[in-house]
Amino acid sequence: MTPLNMLVLKKAGEAADLASSLNISAFNIGNALGVALGGVVIQTGFALRGALLPVQ
Repeated sequence: MTPLNMLVLKKAGEAADLASSLNISAFNIGNALGVALGGVVIQTGFALRGALLPVQ
C-alpha cells in the first residue's frame, strides 16, 4: 500500500492532501464492502465455508 500512496502523492502535486485522503477513503470503502459481502454470504446459509467459495 505504501508504494501506491507514494505514487499518488507524487502525481498529485499541490493537491497531495486531497489525493491522500481520497486514496485512503477508497481503501476504507473497499474494506467495508468486503465485510458487507462476507456477511451476506454467511447470512444466505452457506455458513462460514461459503465465504471461501470462488466468485464466478
